[in-house]
Amino acid sequence: MKILVAEDETICMSAIVNFCKKLDIECDCAVNGAEAVEFCKKETPYDFILMDMYMPELTGTQATQAIRAMPHGSSYSIILLTGLDGMNDDEAKKQGFDCFVEKPLNKKKFEEIAGKYKK
Repeated sequence: MKILVAEDETICMSAIVNFCKKLDIECDCAVNGAEAVEFCKKETPYDFILMDMYMPELTGTQATQAIRAMPHGSSYSIILLTGLDGMNDDEAKKQGFDCFVEKPLNKKKFEEIAGKYKK
C-alpha cells in the first residue's frame, strides 16, 4: 500500500508517518499543495491521498482540483484532512474530495481509512 500525505504541519505529518510505519504503508510526503500536485504528475498509483485544507502555495481544494484535471486524476481517492468546523462529506465532495476526516487524526481512524481505500 502506498499513500500521499499533503500536510504542512510538522506534528500532524509526523503522526501520520508513524501510523504508516506501524501499518507497513509506504508514504510520500508533500509539505504544500503544489508539491502534492507534482507528486501526482508522476502517475504514482496511490491507494489514497490525505490532503490538508490549508497549506502554502496551493490550498487542499486548489491542489485537488489540479489533480482531478489530470488525465489520470479521477483514479485517486482524495481525502480532505481538516479541523474546520462544519465540514461534512457532502461539502467535501462539492470541493472535489471523496470524503473528509477531522483533525487531529488518530490511529483508529487512520486504520479505517487505510482499510476502506486499499486498492
